[in-house]
Amino acid sequence: MAYGAYLAGPVAHCMECHSPMGPQGPMTDPEHLGQGGFEFHGPWGTSIAANLTSHEDGLAGYSDAELKAMIAEGKRTDGSEMLPPMPYGYLVGMTPEDLDAVILYLRSLPPLPDA
Repeated sequence: MAYGAYLAGPVAHCMECHSPMGPQGPMTDPEHLGQGGFEFHGPWGTSIAANLTSHEDGLAGYSDAELKAMIAEGKRTDGSEMLPPMPYGYLVGMTPEDLDAVILYLRSLPPLPDA
């Protein structure tokens, strides 16, 4: 789990983007960590970072295989493409062990409703 926290934190910056934005930056405190809601505006339109916690608003309803496809391939469970700015081009290179560690860590996050 510690390795997954390392990958999802300082390496891939998952938690910065998937936590609400506050006046001083991403709100990565325990009351907001992974809660989603951060909006990204770009040529693709607007994408909103998903909730990564174990809450029903977040990852509770997804299998590990579904999460792996979303993280590394940018594919939703219905097969549609997810929007940028997720760095799928880099995340596709994660090893199966890296993905397992990230998912283990994400599943350990306290359940928080969508921000």
